[in-house]
Amino acid sequence: IPTDICKNATHIVLFSSRSSTRKLADIISPYTDTDLHKASKVLNGYLRQKEFVVIDINKPRSESFSLR
Repeated sequence: IPTDICKNATHIVLFSSRSSTRKLADIISPYTDTDLHKASKVLNGYLRQKEFVVIDINKPRSESFSLR
């Protein structure tokens, strides 16, 4: 997964299925309190189905829908 995060970004969008769950876990770790292994497997499943994932980086980690 190529990463390019701008200085004043408000969201991160993930799309692509060519990455390991470990790399995905590294990307989402600052934005969630859930089990990273489980979360990255679920997100990777969506990405493999050509879906995309949006992370709102303005919401607190504990808020339930910061990761969509």
